[in-house]
Amino acid sequence: MTPPRLPLALALAGTLPLIYAALLNWGLPPIQALEPWMPYWDNSAALMLSYGGIILVFMAGVLWGFATLAKGKLEFLVYGLSILPALYVFFYVTTAIDLIYGFGAVFVLDLIYWQLRLAPPWWPGLRLPLTVVVCVSLWLGTPL
Repeated sequence: MTPPRLPLALALAGTLPLIYAALLNWGLPPIQALEPWMPYWDNSAALMLSYGGIILVFMAGVLWGFATLAKGKLEFLVYGLSILPALYVFFYVTTAIDLIYGFGAVFVLDLIYWQLRLAPPWWPGLRLPLTVVVCVSLWLGTPL
């Protein structure tokens, strides 16, 4: 199912810092105008780790929101699963490859929540292309 245009547009806009980081790694000169607005505007590795970690923690919050729809024994499971991305970032993420694994795992969680009917019907249609863009950007942004 196709996601609504507004969430899709905002989510794609949210990938821009990671795309920019990948392009920096491939030789794009830093965009000076970003300096006052974006931390690590000229450092692809730091930008990827900082922003990628923020987005993984954000996704934990999204999953927590979905968990609020669960009832009964399912509640404990889905609330517990929803905190895993934030814990992963806090305790484990040190490289872009770690983030790729994290985003892959979050996509699996997205599918679980969707299968349990806690996420909207269009959720996989939003999350799959975003996960691909984010993971490819992280892969291309990994220092050579």
